[in-house]
Amino acid sequence: MKKTLLLGLTALLFAACTRPAGSSSSPLTSPSESTKETADSSSTSSNSTSSSSSSSSSESTPAPDPDEYFLIYSIEMKGRYGDSNLIKYGDYEILIDGGTRTDAPTVQSALSRYVEDGVLDMLVVSHPDADHIDGLEKQSTFASIDSIGMIVENGDTRGNGDFESLMDRLYPETIPMIVTELVDKPIQVDEDFSITFLNQSNYTSSSASKNNRSIGMLIEYKNTKAFFGGDMESSACNSIMANYPNLTSEDDYVIFKILHHGSNGTNSNTFLNYLKLDFAFVTTGMRLNSSNLPNYSTHPYLEAMKRVGVKTKDTYWSGINGELTIKCDGYSASATGQGRKTDYQYKHNDQILTANRDEEKDVTFFESKYYQMAIEYNNAPNYAGITID
Repeated sequence: MKKTLLLGLTALLFAACTRPAGSSSSPLTSPSESTKETADSSSTSSNSTSSSSSSSSSESTPAPDPDEYFLIYSIEMKGRYGDSNLIKYGDYEILIDGGTRTDAPTVQSALSRYVEDGVLDMLVVSHPDADHIDGLEKQSTFASIDSIGMIVENGDTRGNGDFESLMDRLYPETIPMIVTELVDKPIQVDEDFSITFLNQSNYTSSSASKNNRSIGMLIEYKNTKAFFGGDMESSACNSIMANYPNLTSEDDYVIFKILHHGSNGTNSNTFLNYLKLDFAFVTTGMRLNSSNLPNYSTHPYLEAMKRVGVKTKDTYWSGINGELTIKCDGYSASATGQGRKTDYQYKHNDQILTANRDEEKDVTFFESKYYQMAIEYNNAPNYAGITID
């Protein structure tokens, strides 16, 4: 894959998207028009393993090439909440959000390690909440980045002034684009990998909350669809479902970046059923209670994570694993962690113990001591079938 070709594609897209909103030019085919018809989305059965696919679809699925994949880096957050994820496909990189100011050095480290040519192809600010944008307002975050191919914002100017000033100063040649100019116009990186910005009614609503104006994105690679939706709440989710009734199908392998850091006020059963997820992850800082024990009444909320667990036990949190590397070959995904920077304690048999960082680098959320305590003391379901001595 050639970076120059990709930047050329970006330039062509920019030219195509300068038409005013409401232009009579026909849009590109939307995901709802191109995806296969879905099965009944009210089904609550888990489709978390490939063995759930029918034999006919298994026979038609080609064997994955071990040298072909894309990566998602869920960056470990240290600040209050925080959200930042870096997607890498060959030498094409997308950064979605930058966490809090406390997270800026961690985001800078990820950019310096993974954007090897100094060209960040796309920077997406899902919405201008402080725990998503403040880390992008420090010049040091971009110390290793020579240029940015495309900057995408949601059009909400509440709290984004410092970010825009910094971008104007560091990358004056890159004019930020508003998501409404891009919706339903897939950015085709190559024949296998594409990015589509999804349309939802709150983008242009001045009365909508910042969260509900979050950008919705669908990344497609071979048989995989990965959904990113920032801090979307019910209004935005309902709009996405109405606009794209067949966004995914049972034949897709679906990766879900859990909404709003695992908030209990979103991630509803209805939306989870709609997505038909196979793999999930959440990005947020670990906030413990005053005894340094798991706090199940903050992000990620226990009740929200339990709803996700009904759909797939393949669920991860960078707060448990440390910086998380998700590798997807187009038909399945795996995750490995670098080891978290924060210790936490948990209660077991009425004793207070410290969870082992190394032992939890690669565990799912439902295999962690963090969740084990919820099984033991909060009657949480044992989705992973772990043994509690």
